[in-house]
Amino acid sequence: MRVFAFLSMVFSASLVEALPANDLSAQNQEYVGYLISTFSDPTPEVQWHLSNGKSASSFKSLNGGKPVLTSDVGTKGVRDIFLTTGAARSEYFIIATDLDINAPDFAWDLATRNGSRGLVVWPSKDLVNWSKPSVESATAGMAWAPSAVWDGPTKQYYVFWAARHYAASDPEHKGAATLNRIRYATTKTSSSSVLRKTTMLLKTLALSIRSSCIWASQAICSLPKERDC
Repeated sequence: MRVFAFLSMVFSASLVEALPANDLSAQNQEYVGYLISTFSDPTPEVQWHLSNGKSASSFKSLNGGKPVLTSDVGTKGVRDIFLTTGAARSEYFIIATDLDINAPDFAWDLATRNGSRGLVVWPSKDLVNWSKPSVESATAGMAWAPSAVWDGPTKQYYVFWAARHYAASDPEHKGAATLNRIRYATTKTSSSSVLRKTTMLLKTLALSIRSSCIWASQAICSLPKERDC
């Protein structure tokens, strides 16, 4: 088992068995279409949909519409699912927000203070066999909507997520927090090494909860979303 630890603010991660709900046997080495990872409020788990041929507008659910992966760490629910890979396609990662809005006594204010404080990460070599998930804790009140981009020239992943932070003297996160900001970290390895430094990506938006980032023309392009958009 290998754990890909993304966040810089980390405690000892508890690991449990990922539950692959199906048996997706590898078919061949040729690209056959588009794969979309989704979730729903009633089903906060990883669901997959494969395009009909190479169409980007027609999809069918895999595994009979049942979840492909389920989380048994953190809140035991995942949202904002993102699938990424490196240039060589030798390894794959599913990263997701650790958040279950169906949990007992759930409240959005609590979720931003002490509820969803990590990213769930599944690594795989073949999109079929997935390692155990992990949750990386942070001093942030929450960590939402992750995405990742492979940077070929520097041979490392850039990992992005939205977070708000509380003062170190406020461990229970009862006071005022910073505004939601897009933050990022980098990692060059899929081993269990953990980054110790994160950087704020965007300071101009009043309240940003997600950002779509792509690699294009020797640069990473970010398309942020403000909270009320």
